[in-house]
Amino acid sequence: MNGVRRKFIPLVGACGLATLWLAGCGRGDGPKRVAVAGSVMHRGSSLKSGTISFLPDKGLKAPAATTDVANGQYRFTVHDGPIAGPYQVVVVRAPEGKGIFGDTPVKRDPRAPPGAAAPKPPAGRWELRTEVPAKASFRYDVELP
Repeated sequence: MNGVRRKFIPLVGACGLATLWLAGCGRGDGPKRVAVAGSVMHRGSSLKSGTISFLPDKGLKAPAATTDVANGQYRFTVHDGPIAGPYQVVVVRAPEGKGIFGDTPVKRDPRAPPGAAAPKPPAGRWELRTEVPAKASFRYDVELP
């Protein structure tokens, strides 16, 4: 009986590994993300710091993608970028040496009642629209008014 058990356990392990291999474990067959990079200019100067977000337009079932802007440059990779389709692009400027809300990063007051007003959004906020093409990489330079 022990001989059968010794032969059976490695067989089960081999079958399990073969199943994972055939199923393509970790292959990521979902929609392909696009590496997007570019510059962000505000009135002819590089935006020193802030964030840029690609928010899917209505009808596009896709994850949002957000990254930092530093010295007028931003970059998404094929691992964290948007998928192809129409997007609302939101750029938020961070005041120098401060959080994006105008001073140290704002934290919601834990004592605030549910539904209490959230901190006001920053004055340096722009909304744009773009279409991310279905290709491996895409350059999207932004000129803010």
